[in-house]
Amino acid sequence: MQHLQNTPEWNVWCGYAYENLCQIHLYKIKEKLGIAAIYTEISSFAVKGNKEKIGYQIDLLLDRADSVINICEMKFYDAPFTINKDYANKLRMRIANFRETTKIKKIFF
Repeated sequence: MQHLQNTPEWNVWCGYAYENLCQIHLYKIKEKLGIAAIYTEISSFAVKGNKEKIGYQIDLLLDRADSVINICEMKFYDAPFTINKDYANKLRMRIANFRETTKIKKIFF
């Protein structure tokens, strides 16, 4: 098993395993966000890219009864992860694309 560590396949598997772990513990995520008592519908979202538009995926959407949607990015890394300027812009574009695609008028966090 150790020969698989640090291979692309291993990293992909770790990413999926982490996303599954987050899904299992959504109640804890909501608790830490301070929204445990708010009714929430949980989903993810993906748009396939084409020649005109870039595709994107949103790992976790917490669509709350108080007209707010928490957009969550789930990332597994074996070292501390820092959001740099380029990655922050990528996330902003993803939110803007989601807003444009869905036409949802809620507040996004």
